[in-house]
Amino acid sequence: MATLKLALDTRKAKKDGTFPLVFKLTVNRKTACVKTGISIHESQFDTENNLILNSQTLNENLLQLETLYRGRLNQYILENLTLTHCPIIYSTST
Repeated sequence: MATLKLALDTRKAKKDGTFPLVFKLTVNRKTACVKTGISIHESQFDTENNLILNSQTLNENLLQLETLYRGRLNQYILENLTLTHCPIIYSTST
C-alpha cells in the first residue's frame, strides 16, 4: 500500500520562521519526504484540509504537483505489481 499526503515539515524551522511543505510518501511502512519548494508559517496551513490559507495560486500549484506525483506513484505500482501480489487473481482454485 502506498500513500501520498501533503504535510508541513515542522522538524526544523528556516531562519525566517517558516517551515517547508512536503509530500510524505509512504510505501511498505517506509516514509520519504518530497520537497515542494514552498515554505510557509505554521499559522498559514490548514492541517485538516491540507491547504494553504488565503493563497489560491499556491494551492493550485500544489494540486498540480500532487497530480504529477500520484501519476508517477501509480505508474511505479503498475510496473512493479506482479500476480503474486494479487492472490485472488493468481489463485487457480475455484
